[in-house]
Amino acid sequence: MKKLRWVLAIAFLIAGVAGGLYFGGYDLLFKPIFTACIAWDAGQLTAAIIWTTIVKVFLSVIVMSVIIFAGFLGFGITMPKE
Repeated sequence: MKKLRWVLAIAFLIAGVAGGLYFGGYDLLFKPIFTACIAWDAGQLTAAIIWTTIVKVFLSVIVMSVIIFAGFLGFGITMPKE
């Protein structure tokens, strides 16, 4: 039973960090900035693109932190005590 709990704990930890980095780092940070750069190069940059980029960049830190915290919480709950 201890081995299964360790496997689950490590899985929660890895899933939390990977999910936080993907959703917070890539989906909400890298992709909007990259889209704004592409729009700038094409001459199609609008206020809506700038606004959504700013909002997503500020929210990315919060989303990343919450997802990573959920992974740490799952790790702490499922980790064997002894």
